[in-house]
Amino acid sequence: MQKQMLVLLFLLLFSCKNNSINNTENQHIDTLDTPHKENISEEESEITQLSPNPIKRTFVLTVVGERPYKKQPLFLTDSLVINEERYIQIIDNKVFRDLIDMDYYTYRIKGLPIQNDSILSFTLDKEGSDPEENSSIKWFDFSSENSPRQVTIKKRKNSILWELYYDNSLEGVYIDYSKGIIDHPFLFIEDKDVKRSGYPILYDDEKGVYR
Repeated sequence: MQKQMLVLLFLLLFSCKNNSINNTENQHIDTLDTPHKENISEEESEITQLSPNPIKRTFVLTVVGERPYKKQPLFLTDSLVINEERYIQIIDNKVFRDLIDMDYYTYRIKGLPIQNDSILSFTLDKEGSDPEENSSIKWFDFSSENSPRQVTIKKRKNSILWELYYDNSLEGVYIDYSKGIIDHPFLFIEDKDVKRSGYPILYDDEKGVYR
């Protein structure tokens, strides 16, 4: 009888020990898995994969040409010419690109709450890599304090021309009365309106050739 009791006691102790080991291992696995899953999620959130045929809304910049050819909008004395190499662009309502100058910028759109036929307004929260180099964009913090956070693209009344505002400031305006320099605001035409605008298109910036 005593032998049976000892055997039973031994089996109970062995079973408890195994359960304790298994619980410890499971806790260890859970501890390792949880942060790993969080890290993957965080890393994936910093990358945007563009669709094979992304929806692009492009606004090309108009520049002042050398020779007037038609009646100009108010305050413009020279001819407007379309420069298709310089533009701003919205991709899939997720990405905003600024290709106005030699330095190109790519930003992530946090949200696009205002979008209609005459105004687009949205917030930017990250700066990104060039999507032309890859179908995916990797995001990182803004590289400069001067990087825009709020963008508004507003259509002029009774016009096909659009204006660009960064953080409520009209872009392109520069006035130096001491030197007699007045730069007018950037004016854009949506790509779908380029043909009907009648404006010539600049295709050789250095030679000043139009078509």
